[in-house]
Amino acid sequence: MSRTDAVLIGSCPLGPAPVKVLASLMAAGAGDIPALARRILQAPPDLIEWRTDHLADRSEAALTAAAGVLRSHSDLPVLGTLRTAAEGGRAAVSEREYAGTVGAMIASGGLDAVDIELRRGASRELSAEARRRGMPVVMSLHDFSGTPAAADLLKAMERMAGLDADILKVAVMPSRREDVLVLMDAALRAGGAFGRPVIAISMGALGALTRVGCAAFGSCATFASAAGASAPGQFSVSETRRMLARLDGSVSL
Repeated sequence: MSRTDAVLIGSCPLGPAPVKVLASLMAAGAGDIPALARRILQAPPDLIEWRTDHLADRSEAALTAAAGVLRSHSDLPVLGTLRTAAEGGRAAVSEREYAGTVGAMIASGGLDAVDIELRRGASRELSAEARRRGMPVVMSLHDFSGTPAAADLLKAMERMAGLDADILKVAVMPSRREDVLVLMDAALRAGGAFGRPVIAISMGALGALTRVGCAAFGSCATFASAAGASAPGQFSVSETRRMLARLDGSVSL
């Protein structure tokens, strides 16, 4: 894969340009999905991130039913994500439960792509299962405690590429301005080193620039709020699109 190759998620190509906008849908149950989907579609983003960690029932049957409801109320491509508390989400799950839930998400028929956390023990097996089904994998590393050194971020993304991830994602928390530059530098270098699209986010107010200055350091997508923010520092979809359009001429309103 060359650096200029895009990864198709549903009908939406990610990487290298224009920068795409994702918004998270965080429903407690299938009954909440129609109203949340309508709010998101009014924005609208390019893709929906379905945060299944907000579901009260994550059994295989419940996931499949909820996926069907989402498909019937939105035609946007869907990235499925199970985010644990340590990664900024709500799921309190064991390694076994994580593998089972993400495996059920992959099998549900409701996803166009799946997010798999690099540090999970089943990351290799889950990635292989997604690829067996022809489903792109966004492999991610989240660090809410700080910003690792650029060399460590690059090592993490190298591991993701080694697990055959289609898109490499890192999201970190800065404590000083220099941390934002570390994240941007690592993302820029990773795009050339690993030949895969990169999503790189420095969270919170200090890292807000990375949510809209994506094109400057090679990040192919950003997350914005439409039916509630899923991480600190997010702008609304409309705000994000306006700023992307000013900073990157390939993005349209």
